[in-house]
Amino acid sequence: MTILCDYGSRYQSKLFNPDFMRSKNLPVPDWMETQSTIQVPFEQA
Repeated sequence: MTILCDYGSRYQSKLFNPDFMRSKNLPVPDWMETQSTIQVPFEQA
């Protein structure tokens, strides 16, 4: 058996998107619903 890991960059916009998860009837973790108080220095628009 071989297991290959990737960085997840191809699906991070879906994996960390609560609206997408709800649309697929997937559970949304509580931590994803809370507002972060950490400043993000760079954010893609």
